[in-house]
Amino acid sequence: MSKETRQRKDLPRTAVRRPVSPQTSARQRPRKQTSDDTPPTLSVIDARMEKRARLFSSSVRLMPMAALGIVVFTVLMIAMIILGKTGQLGISLSYNVGVEEYGLFSILSIGLIPILTASVMILMFRPTSAYVLGLAPVTTSCVSASFAGFLIGMFIWCATQLISTFDAVFVKYLALPAIWENSLFYFGRTALSSLTVLLAAVLMPAVSIELLARGLIQQAFTLSGSHSFSSVVISSLFALTFFDLNGLFILILWGIVSFWIRHRTDSLIASSLGTASFALAMIFSRPIFTAFGQLLFRMPLIEVMKVRIFLTMCCLILAVLLLIPTSIINEAGKRIADESKRLRDLKKNQKRPGKGNWKSAVSPAAHYALRIAAILCTAVLAAFMFLL
Repeated sequence: MSKETRQRKDLPRTAVRRPVSPQTSARQRPRKQTSDDTPPTLSVIDARMEKRARLFSSSVRLMPMAALGIVVFTVLMIAMIILGKTGQLGISLSYNVGVEEYGLFSILSIGLIPILTASVMILMFRPTSAYVLGLAPVTTSCVSASFAGFLIGMFIWCATQLISTFDAVFVKYLALPAIWENSLFYFGRTALSSLTVLLAAVLMPAVSIELLARGLIQQAFTLSGSHSFSSVVISSLFALTFFDLNGLFILILWGIVSFWIRHRTDSLIASSLGTASFALAMIFSRPIFTAFGQLLFRMPLIEVMKVRIFLTMCCLILAVLLLIPTSIINEAGKRIADESKRLRDLKKNQKRPGKGNWKSAVSPAAHYALRIAAILCTAVLAAFMFLL
């Protein structure tokens, strides 16, 4: 036996290499991934994108619900106007009669009727919670919406007061809405009157009107088309429910602010917090700026020029402070816009031959019908308010 053969026998068994079969080598070698093995597109979409896709489908399906809600809400408001003008309702359609009438009228016009309309819409169409509330809100967006609503309310109050110092005509058309102007007169008298003011002027607009306007109707308007036009139409319709023609301009601005918050954050909670903080700013802006002016000038402001300088300075300070919350809200809006763009691109790539693109799911006739219904209802409600 040769020397080389003896050395091979002395080696341990683990050191002896065994022949590798073709099947074993095939299992051990990683197989190259070809184009046919790539995962489907839907498998790489995150959960938020899937929720947004379902939300888009719900918005398309629930467009008739928004039109029906606008019509039902307008009919109920007209019925209340007729009953109130004929004396059959039993309460005054005004906010300056007394705290009891103030509370009853607010509960009926901006509390009961919106809740009743929303209940009919929910029972008939059963929208999903994501459609009504939006996707899971970010805490920073909710906090920023609260600060933005309060600062925007104070800025609008300062700006309207500053413009009113130049001409007496602006005093009438830029007046503070009566629901917030009279609330400061009732607030603080008793614990019950203070609770009535907070319920009627702050909580009910932030809950009932926001649920109907931003939770159930706005999504259908923002599905496509001009968001500016939609914000003005919806804001005008719900501003008329306060029965205050002199404060109509500020009420429309309030609706536009709430529309912007809901659209940019995609959260009903954020828009409700913004509405509540806006109402608080409208109620307490006068005492806040009066106290600040007395602290700064050591006397009440009487001279027109000093008032203008003071209000201009306050507007500039508020404009600077608004940069922080508005930038956070706009950042959230950019993220939502990016997700929507990815969803549109995905649906374009997945369309079938001869089936059209993703926009074909939304009928232009449905959009026109919804807008016409909103414009007609707003015009009819405004006509009843002016004529009666």
